[in-house]
Amino acid sequence: AAAQAAAVGFIRTATVSRYAHIVDLKAVRALEGDAATARLYALVRIFARGRLGDYKEFVAANAGYVESLGLEHATCLETIRLLSLSSLAAEHSEAVPYAAIAATLDIDVADVEGWIIKATMAGLIEARMDQVKAEVTISRFSQREFTDAHWRALQARLHAWTGNVAAMLSTLERGRRRAAAGGAGGR
Repeated sequence: AAAQAAAVGFIRTATVSRYAHIVDLKAVRALEGDAATARLYALVRIFARGRLGDYKEFVAANAGYVESLGLEHATCLETIRLLSLSSLAAEHSEAVPYAAIAATLDIDVADVEGWIIKATMAGLIEARMDQVKAEVTISRFSQREFTDAHWRALQARLHAWTGNVAAMLSTLERGRRRAAAGGAGGR
């Protein structure tokens, strides 16, 4: 019962809590093995790691189930769209076209900017919209799940930054020495 309550609470606050690892907790994983709670585990897994399409498939196959948990379908739909947008942001290092966002969220292109604002206000992304190019440049996003692969990528990025900073410091030091040598020789 406690695992069920935690699972429903996670779904209710998924964009706020960002505890995707809940699906890996032993008590919550046990929900998957019980016929009475397997659907709840599947729903939690969707909110932890899935996308809008996964949620829509679940709802189509389990009519009325979301509401039976005391959750509102419209609220869940909004939440999974925001989470899907966060996942999309994680996949793009460059600008994301409005059309790609609209396709991911299953919305009209005209509604993209509203969803970018919602995701920004929820603290899931920081972005700059370019209305002329119809694209969004994501400068920061919340990683829904942080795996070993994410840690390795972060480590590689930090090593690259460290190398870049070292190279810049070396260049500045050479310039400082040249300036000092040139200033001393000119007197």
